Amino acid sequence: YAAIGRRSQLRNLREEAFFKEALALFLAEEPQACVERLMRFRCDFAASPLQREAAILLSRQLPIVVEQLLAQGNDLQAVVLVEQNRELLLASGYDRAFLNSLVRAFDRLGLYERSSRVLLYLFDQSAGTPDQQEVFLPLAQSFMQRDQYLAGGDYARQYLRQ
Repeated sequence: YAAIGRRSQLRNLREEAFFKEALALFLAEEPQACVERLMRFRCDFAASPLQREAAILLSRQLPIVVEQLLAQGNDLQAVVLVEQNRELLLASGYDRAFLNSLVRAFDRLGLYERSSRVLLYLFDQSAGTPDQQEVFLPLAQSFMQRDQYLAGGDYARQYLRQ
């Protein structure tokens, strides 16, 4: 598919071959290569009728690749990948474990504002559930790291009341 995509003079044939190459990588369980191809496909063929399918595949592969990068200690690469696909990630909705991994990566890189945003998202999503209690302390710490002591103190007090 890659060769067809590169050599074809017909745009629709290049587009289809490019997508099929990404799909083959998905089926072969090669998430990093799949994500690279899908991201390129979304840029090169932005008006494609296959954009929806590409977004679905990308949303399934991104968490896998981000977790792999974090496990390898490549926090910066993981964070860049997340930022490049932020809208897609927000639309897809991911589990707490994935989002908590992102929080730790943002913290390790000193990106406390980003960390706080993810924690606030987790806080809002877990409103009224026992899971919300787990977010109070990290959220308070995140605000303290950004020298926002009043907000940090508010969340710390709420944590202590729990």
